[in-house]
Amino acid sequence: MFLSLLPSLEIDFARATSVYNESNPYQIKNDTDLIWFRDQVNNGNTDICAILKADINLNNQEWTPIGNKEKQYNEPKRTCIGRL
Repeated sequence: MFLSLLPSLEIDFARATSVYNESNPYQIKNDTDLIWFRDQVNNGNTDICAILKADINLNNQEWTPIGNKEKQYNEPKRTCIGRL
């Protein structure tokens, strides 16, 4: 009964524990994927690689850019983001 009072937590352990690099890029297929990727970069994971797999419409959702002055994402030596 006590457990039923706790909120349901849905955690994507595969996404949270995977290493995304050139040979295994994170696949951005929708707005949730794009937001997760942006948050990874903006929280300091600037070595992550991704590929855009679909056109994404954020439906006028407020957007924070990927990267900033402190945590830049500019791929100086390789191309990791396709179609982004």
